[in-house]
Amino acid sequence: MEYSLVANYVICFDDMERKGGSLSVREIMGLTDELARRKNCKVVLIFNDNSFSEEKDKQEFESYREKVVDAELDHNPTHKQNLECVFSSNHRLFATIETVIVALDLKNIRVIKKLKGVIDTFWSELENSSDLIVSEFINHAAVLCWSYYLRGTAVSFDFLKVRLEDSYWSSYFGEKDKEVSSDEKRYRSIASTLRLSPSIFDKYIIHYLVRGYVDVSEAKTAIQELSKKIDVNRAQKALSDVWSLYSESFADNQVEIVRTFKSVLSKEADKLNLSEYASALEMLSELGEDVDELMENYVTLHETQFVNMDRHDTSVARRVSYKPLIDRIKTIQAPRNDQDIDQVCMKIATTQGWNPEDIDFLCSVTQDEFVAWIKTNPTDLSTKLRSGLLFFGDLQSSDPDATKKHKLIYGNVRAAIRKIASESSINQKRAKVMYGIDVDS
Repeated sequence: MEYSLVANYVICFDDMERKGGSLSVREIMGLTDELARRKNCKVVLIFNDNSFSEEKDKQEFESYREKVVDAELDHNPTHKQNLECVFSSNHRLFATIETVIVALDLKNIRVIKKLKGVIDTFWSELENSSDLIVSEFINHAAVLCWSYYLRGTAVSFDFLKVRLEDSYWSSYFGEKDKEVSSDEKRYRSIASTLRLSPSIFDKYIIHYLVRGYVDVSEAKTAIQELSKKIDVNRAQKALSDVWSLYSESFADNQVEIVRTFKSVLSKEADKLNLSEYASALEMLSELGEDVDELMENYVTLHETQFVNMDRHDTSVARRVSYKPLIDRIKTIQAPRNDQDIDQVCMKIATTQGWNPEDIDFLCSVTQDEFVAWIKTNPTDLSTKLRSGLLFFGDLQSSDPDATKKHKLIYGNVRAAIRKIASESSINQKRAKVMYGIDVDS
């Protein structure tokens, strides 16, 4: 439009603080004055007076302010008002997001919209998660968006990425004489308010912000693992509370203790570890309660874990003193272990190959267990012994540890065959003729 035709208009100069470097505030204010006085225009200047990048711009504005500006309106909406521009006030996450943007003093609607984009991207995997998980995600997403999109005013993004990898308290045990930076001071305040600590979400949110995309399916697995940990912590807390009923008083509350123990052991059996559960079972048993049903339920839920447990791990005996539970676990281990010996032996015999887990497993098998397995008369026994287990007797390895394990397996198998051979003449002949093991030598 021709400048000569400009008259009696309402003209807005928006985001004045974002002007180009070649345009001065003095020139804008001069044009404003001319439009108002000579062209009878109403001119509105919209800007953030705290965002001038140059000190010179601030000084020029102040010098023309009284001469040019007739009226000023300070538009300073609350965090909640700006949040309502992006999220409905009845949105499930509204209160959670409001808390974090207040802590960050984040009012920038553009950044809040960016935050909404992050939340929407991950929401399909988050919507069925616990409030604790959702809150952790919101806190970290908001802090990272704030830092990434408000560079220069927020905590440095590079600094934030590093600090989020550390625990909140680690900074207090660093170099005592080192001066604390402004970023560190701000981060400590925010981390304290929002209880920030390393989160599984950080790497996915950062990847999304920096690259513009993310594999949400990977985050799904991480969310599931976090959910499990939270459930386990909750179950452990519930059991700990019951123990507190017992240990923190001399009240006559046996009925309450028994009832709450049974309730927790029934509801949380899939989340409590063996030593925790066994201790509670033992307590109930000592109080005269029948715990067989609770024990069977626990064994059923954890059967796979117990089957694969090393029966010779002495730490189990140290951690678990309730003998009925240990005995019950042993009964389900025996048949499966015979099967495992058989499978590993056939694999080695037919392929002449194995992995470290196979060797470690065979090293854990005792002479008596090899005897028990041989007496089950597995199919292709001679192949499994001659080409499988006894193969380790002639095996040479440059690894001393591997050689030691091979000799252990070979020695236990030979000892098992010798023991069986000593039981009858026919077995003595079998051992000598088929396997070269002479009982008399």
